[in-house]
Amino acid sequence: LQKRVQGSDSEKKLQLIYGDFLKVDLPYFDVFVANIPYQISSPLVFKLLAHRPLFRCAVIMFQEEFAQRLTARPGENLYCRLSVNTQLLARVQQLMKVGKNNFRPPPKVDSRVVRIEPRNPPPPVNFVEWDGMVRLCFNRKNKTLRSVFTTKSVLNLLEKNFRTYHALKNLPLPETFNTNTVKIIGKLIVLLKQM
Repeated sequence: LQKRVQGSDSEKKLQLIYGDFLKVDLPYFDVFVANIPYQISSPLVFKLLAHRPLFRCAVIMFQEEFAQRLTARPGENLYCRLSVNTQLLARVQQLMKVGKNNFRPPPKVDSRVVRIEPRNPPPPVNFVEWDGMVRLCFNRKNKTLRSVFTTKSVLNLLEKNFRTYHALKNLPLPETFNTNTVKIIGKLIVLLKQM
């Protein structure tokens, strides 16, 4: 690639960075185009979406099932935590299918090219907290949100987080706070999801 642009006007615009993409600090860029090793798909997407300043768009070739998960809608079989989190932070669109016979040697799976455009401005959400809640929601496949949010482990986690939040903010716990309060909070979350 460097030889291809050598001596042209484009040479000054090209900066090659050698290293592990997941470990290297990314400079500012406007457009990201890549055919990546499929095993780093998820960490790569979230590293891109966390990158600041925001880039305009990314066009990336992914394994077909991963691309379908990125773009899945609620109610579809492939809708998952990846779908929710990616679509919270970006608009995602499948551009084209690339059959395995287009490669030599052919891989075992088909691929898809996907366009990712970060939402600008990003949603005003603490992503770590959001992802924690979404992880709970998708933790047990084929379970209802009600059954997830009323398990003992989740209720204990909600209570612990509620207490931690109040401690960090130097807020007193409500006088009526007890384990039943946490159960009510869990039920409220379920009701809000149904709206």
